[in-house]
Amino acid sequence: NTVNGFVETWYDQSGNGNNATQLTAGSQPKIVSGGSLVAGGLEIDGVDDFLSTSGISITQPISTFSVFTPSAAIGALYGANNHSLFTSSTNLLVMNNGTPLISTNSFSLGTENVVSAISNSALSESYVNGVEWASGNSGTNGISGTLYVGRNTIGRTLDGLITELIIYPSDQSANRPAIETNINSHYDIF
Repeated sequence: NTVNGFVETWYDQSGNGNNATQLTAGSQPKIVSGGSLVAGGLEIDGVDDFLSTSGISITQPISTFSVFTPSAAIGALYGANNHSLFTSSTNLLVMNNGTPLISTNSFSLGTENVVSAISNSALSESYVNGVEWASGNSGTNGISGTLYVGRNTIGRTLDGLITELIIYPSDQSANRPAIETNINSHYDIF
């Protein structure tokens, strides 16, 4: 079977109705390839695939948890006005809420990861598979307007897979290890 399937709406499970959508067929992430479910989540093509939701307004602190697999360097897991989490040309993790906070470690392409980011001004921190990759100042910006999933506002698009994206409008530092353990228990990543 050579049928492919694409995602027009990724439903918000929080009950807040912040569904992420993509109405342009050529920019919808793939979920079925050749009649089979894409293993590892939504396949973002690195060119023009993304989803978005508008009307978002979240001030810091913000905690995000995601499961993603990068296929190539340079790509955004998510982004909004001056608030984004993305990978650089050297596969480093960058959290930018007005001031880039860059990891000292880099991703291995084709490897699934649990990525946690706590945006809390000078107390910001990022973790990959339960290990701290960066801490310090990532700026003070929150999420406002449109939130993009799989790209940022300047069009940097992820080439890879996104399986989960969880956003809390609060500091989940104290709960981070338990949330990561819960995600890992389901996906068996680390």
